[in-house]
Order: sequence, then structure tokens, then C-alpha cells
Amino acid sequence: MTHDQVTEPYGGARLYPTVSSLGELLPYWLAQDTSAPAVSFVGGDKWNRSQLAAHIATALAQLDEWGVKPGDHLAIVCDNSPEMVVALLAGISSGAVIVPVNTGLSDEGMGAILRHCDAMLIIAESKYAARCEAQVGETVRVKLVTELMDAPPRDSTLRVAKRSPQDPAMIIYTSGTTGLGKGVVLSHKACLTASAACAGVLFEASSEDRIFTCLPLFHCAAQQEGLWTCLTSGAELVLDSRFRPSEFWDIMARYDVTKFHFIGPMLSALWKETASQETPANHVRVAGGGGPRTVWEEFEKRFNLQLVEFYGMTETFGGCVSHRPGRARPWTLGRAMAHVEVRVVHDNALVGPGTQGEIQIRPVTPGAMFDGYYKDAQRTEAAWQDGWYRTGDLGSWTQDGFLVYHSRLDDVIRHRGENISAVELEKTFSELPGVLECAIVGVESELGDQDILAAVVPETGTVLNVEDFWRACEQVAPKYAIPRYVLAMEQLPKTATHRLQRHLIRARVSEALERQR
Repeated sequence: MTHDQVTEPYGGARLYPTVSSLGELLPYWLAQDTSAPAVSFVGGDKWNRSQLAAHIATALAQLDEWGVKPGDHLAIVCDNSPEMVVALLAGISSGAVIVPVNTGLSDEGMGAILRHCDAMLIIAESKYAARCEAQVGETVRVKLVTELMDAPPRDSTLRVAKRSPQDPAMIIYTSGTTGLGKGVVLSHKACLTASAACAGVLFEASSEDRIFTCLPLFHCAAQQEGLWTCLTSGAELVLDSRFRPSEFWDIMARYDVTKFHFIGPMLSALWKETASQETPANHVRVAGGGGPRTVWEEFEKRFNLQLVEFYGMTETFGGCVSHRPGRARPWTLGRAMAHVEVRVVHDNALVGPGTQGEIQIRPVTPGAMFDGYYKDAQRTEAAWQDGWYRTGDLGSWTQDGFLVYHSRLDDVIRHRGENISAVELEKTFSELPGVLECAIVGVESELGDQDILAAVVPETGTVLNVEDFWRACEQVAPKYAIPRYVLAMEQLPKTATHRLQRHLIRARVSEALERQR
């Protein structure tokens, strides 16, 4: 295999454990040093490896009492917390197939997943337990996650069920916006491969690191870049329950964070929140994530760190295209990591540099991607083309072989004969004075194609002047890309995993102001 210096894991990755299942990672590090820090909860407890193992051992005994066996499906309905970490790790260690459920879903959406996933048991945070019970009735037992923590101590030895790399480890449902999301079946092999790639390439992680995430652990990104990257590399996980822009750098300093995981809107919020403030001294040197690059290079200079963008999805268990810190090409996603191949296709033909097409991915390492959609053979078959996974994303190559993301294929607006990328317009308009965030959607036009609607969140403490916004748009965008409609919003509608819900914006077109032509 040809080695690519952009994505070749750093030398310290040779120390990562070679194991067959996710549950074997913590015992490996316990054998190295029981007192090393394992996880810190912002504003709460700090556990070393031995303490974390003791909590998991207690929870495993409780799961055994509840009748959970290897291969059973175990739904977990929790927000970020010590209990959530224990539930995830105990579930994996028991040999169960864990199903982390997005707590931001409606009752109907949550119930659809709980009924579809064939869970033999639901473990829920107290505030979600009644909702779960109302959705499943008496067909599935619902237990409180606190019972895993509060159970009487039994044998403190951490015994992990034997699982093969090919066995399913978890089912993660994608964020469906109008119906049941797809249940992505991920094997231990897929999760281990992606986590090792993230740890060794994106973060260059070691046991000396403290890696922060505040993104939800029911989502694969926070699992790959947070929980499992730490358990792969021996780093300490610093976990918060939510994003706190006004306290962010204080938290980084207080917990001596060296690396953190983000999504694009977090960078924009941090940039504007701290524009006139002095950043507390801290040791953060790398931040990994993806999203709008509105202040990318300026952010690196102000905060003295390196931003590493990556690209991936639930089907690849997070990032599979990235680069090592300091080896990026500006405004690109990087290159394919060693366990996958990437191509860009338009009209069933490969395209060269600069030409846009669909990004498609296939595993180089057997088992390195998802095994299909749970109980959905039709969607599984439609997702693949000649062995390549069809991402539905629009991308292109640079001349030197770096991948560029443009938009979702269905985020391209056809207006007056022009194909307009909603994502590119959003990046441009989000940089305008007085704009905190902007979303672009296509809405029905009397001329048969689409008109452009801009949903705009003004900066904190300001009111959007729509006429000024239109005039500013004229300075940065071509005439055909100027929005016909502008809708001022306090916040953009998003799922709990920060996926923009464009259909909810589109449904409010009647409230928007229309530009006079």
C-alpha cells in the first residue's frame, strides 16, 4: 500500500492496542496503569482508569441481573453524563449491541426508533423514561440509567464478553428530518478502525492528551473523536453536557485540555464571543471537526492552534477523510485515510480536478464501514453502486489530490438556469456584518424552478435590518444568487446533532420579507 504523508498515522499510533472488540480497550490500558486519568466531567467527577472500570463492573453485574446477553439490543436514551458513559461502556462490554437514541427527537421520532431497533431493554435518563414507556408500552422494559450507578458493588473485576471483530457493536440511527432515520449497523471492526484512524491521524493522540467534547455521545462523531479515540490512545476524555461559548476557554484552561472536537458553528460562536476578550492561557494545540470555514485561518492565529478538518458520516463511523495537523491544504477536507478509498463521480464517470460530482467511498480494509441499514434491505442496496457507498454529497478534487466539499446534492438550488450551492452561499452570507448564522433554502417559484430564501440569525443583542442585509449580499454574491426572501430568526432549527432542518425553514416562507425587484 502506498503511504500518504498527509494521512499516515503518527509514530505514537504504534502503541495503540490491537484488540478484537471495543470492550477490550479499557482492560488493555488498565494493565498499563490503573491510576492514569480516564475521564473528567466538566463541573463534576474525575475518574481514573480503575474507578471507571469499577463503575463498569458494577453496571455489568446489573445488566446481567436484568438478563442482558451478548447479541441483545440495548437502547440507551441519555444526554452526556457519567451515567451515559457507564451505560455505553457497560453495554459494549456485556457484548450487547448498543442503540444510542437521539434525545432531541420528538416523541414520535424516538418511539419509531425504539420500536424498530428490537431492543430487549431500554436504559433511560429519568427525564426520558416516561416518554419511552409511553412509546413502547409493555413490550419492552425501561430501566433508569441511575440504577447502573447505584447498584450495590459486586465483583469489581472487569470481565468483558468475547466478541469477534465482525460482530455488530452498535446501531446508530441517522438524523431523519421527516421520518424514521436509517439504522446504521456498525461492527466492532468498523468502530475500532475508524477510532484508530482518528486518534493517529486527526488528533495524533497519546496517553498524555486530554481531549474535550461537548457534542452528544448518542452521535457517532462524539463517540469516534471523543470516547473511543481516548480509549484507543489512552488519552483522558473531558466531557461536557453542552457547549458553553462564554466559558469555553476557561474550561480548556481548568481541565488542561490539549485537543478538542468541534462542529463549524462552535468556531463562529467562539470567534464572536471572544472578539474583545483575552483568551486564558491554555494548552490546546489541535482542534478537529468540520463545518463552515468562515473564520478558519484567523481562528488559528488568534488562539494559537491548528484546525484539522475531516469528512465522514455515520456509515463510516465518523471521519475517514482528513489530514495530519500541519499537513492540510486550505479549504479542503484532506485525503482518504488508509482504510478507505474515495472517488468523485458525475453521470457514472470519474471526474478530474475542479469538476464537481458525487463523493463515493469504499472500504480498503474489509469490514471498515457499516454492514447495512437495520431491517432495510432496499435502502442498503440503494446506498451502494458497484461496491462504492454513495454519500449524496457534492465534492471535487484539487489539482494535488485533496477533496473539497461543496454541498449535499439535494442542497443545490436550481435558480434561473443556475446551480447554486446553498452551503457556499451560507458561508458567504455568514461573514456579513451583523450576521451570526445564515441558512439558505430553495422555495417554490411561480416560474417553475426555485427562489432563494435566506434565514438569518443576527448577532446577539442586534436586530436584523433586512434592507441592509440585501445590500450587503449584492456586494459579495452574483445577482442571480441574491435571496428573494429573508426570514429573521432567533435561532436556526437543528436536530440535537446540529443537522440543519431545512424543511422547517422552507415551511415558513410566508413569514419572510420579499425583495422588491
